Formats: sequence, structure tokens, C-alpha cells
Amino acid sequence: MIKKGLIIIAALTVLGSIYVFLGGIDDVVVVKKKSEGYEIVGKHYEGRYRSEELEQTYFEVKEKLEKGQLEGDLVVLNYVLGGDSLENGFIRQFIGVDLQTSNQTIPDGFRLQSINNKMSIAAIISAHNLVMPSPSTIDTKIGKFAKANNLELVNYTIERYVSDRELIIEVPVVEK
Repeated sequence: MIKKGLIIIAALTVLGSIYVFLGGIDDVVVVKKKSEGYEIVGKHYEGRYRSEELEQTYFEVKEKLEKGQLEGDLVVLNYVLGGDSLENGFIRQFIGVDLQTSNQTIPDGFRLQSINNKMSIAAIISAHNLVMPSPSTIDTKIGKFAKANNLELVNYTIERYVSDRELIIEVPVVEK
């Protein structure tokens, strides 16, 4: 009985240590920031959240990035769909690369999407994707920040994957 208890305590200690190491207890930092906009080269997707087409689109964009055919950060634009679309598994996204230089060639089948926002609210998450907070938790934090600062948000988010351990989610602010 004591031996089982010690094994359970040791296992929980190891799992807890891994969780902490991966950034599971790090806070999500929410800030208001100026933006110079985005020039994103990628592909549009609208359909089921769990689909082969979405997966293929993501990996095609990632391959262009890894092979150096596009330079920048992987970016996913998530558009808000009305009603219960997300609950029913439908999404609308633009998956691409935020261009770091303007002289890049747009690959066949890809298109350029420009976003010209001047100000946004950014949630900075420094954790491995295995232990990142849920999207609803992040949305809630951004919404509370916007309300506390009397800011109106647009109807899409910009997810910028800086590294395996850093994700920045921006929601542009409506300019008044």
C-alpha cells in the first residue's frame, strides 16, 4: 500500500514538473499594441474543422515556410462565423505566412491577404502547445481587457506562431 502511494506521488511529481517545464503555469499576457498591419501569403479554407483539406492546406503552407520559399511567421486568420457554426464544426480561416520582406514571390495557388489595422489587443502565450490555455480562456481574457479599456474588437483573430513555445493572438481594435 505504501509502495503504491510512493509510486503515485513520484508519477505526479514527474508529470507536474513536465507541465511546469512546458510553461503550463505561465500567465497569458494581454496588452494593447500598435500594429503596422500584415501582408500574409496563404490559402483560404472554409469547412469542417477536422477535415483532410484543412490539414493539407496547413501542411502545404508549413512546407513552403520550411523550404524557405516563404519567409516569416506562420499565421492563421480565424473569422467569426455567425450562429452555431463553430459548435457544429465549421470554421473559416486564412492560413499563411506573414511576410518579413516585400520582395517574395507568391507561390502558385496562394494569394496575398492584407490587414491594415493600427491597433490591436494581443494575448502572448509562452507555453508549449500541449499545455497552452484553451481558445475560450484566451478569448475571455481578451474580451475582459477590451471591456476594461472601452475598446471594440473586429470579428477575426490573428494567430501568429512565433515558435513551438510562443503564440501571439491578436484581435484588431475598431478604429473610431
